[in-house]
Amino acid sequence: MTCNYYEAGRIQPDGFTGVLLAGESVRDGAVILHGPTGCRAHHSAMSESVFPRDDAPERLNFLEPFYFGQPRIPTTYLDGDDFVFGAREKLVRAINATMKRNPSLITIINSPGAALIGDNIIQAVAEAAPSAPCAVVEMSPLSASLAEGYQQGLISVLEALLPVCQIIEPRTVALVGLSIAHQYWAGSVEELRRLLALCNIKVLCAVGAGSSVEEYHALPRAACYAVLHDE
Repeated sequence: MTCNYYEAGRIQPDGFTGVLLAGESVRDGAVILHGPTGCRAHHSAMSESVFPRDDAPERLNFLEPFYFGQPRIPTTYLDGDDFVFGAREKLVRAINATMKRNPSLITIINSPGAALIGDNIIQAVAEAAPSAPCAVVEMSPLSASLAEGYQQGLISVLEALLPVCQIIEPRTVALVGLSIAHQYWAGSVEELRRLLALCNIKVLCAVGAGSSVEEYHALPRAACYAVLHDE
């Protein structure tokens, strides 16, 4: 008998999931999904699961449009008319609603369908939040692996946050290679910080693993970068 479906345990997250989780890995950032609600609910729940924050118990504060009771990854909830006529004005309203919560970084990600509309995301950001740091992913790598999508999302975050150059700070390091999609990632970062502190080495930033915008700003000061990988 031929099996024409994937068993649940064999389904692997794709590059679209990777991009969204990369944006969500910034501790004090916010991700806006420019797309339909069907692309959002699972990823919002996944983000809450892998990277818990203080916003989870306050669901009554997230009942307005774009959030719909879930604190993570507000969406522009595109419908049929939006795919025909565009949804730039809806995106502007979503940015305005998100900015009320004072994120240190906004990451706007097109769903694969929204990428076909051609809404000018940069122009929408310039209108709604001209002074806010903003990372934009116009085309999500839907057919790629989670790792490739995560990398693309992190590149967009780094391009939005990093200053040109800074003076190197001795005995400092930046951690590269962990993600919030790794099991027990938070404990791994904490233990690495502890072990390196015993050697009088300070971790300035764990790229893609729960660092804040302030820590990303310190990234260019790192004396070296430690790339982490399984044994």
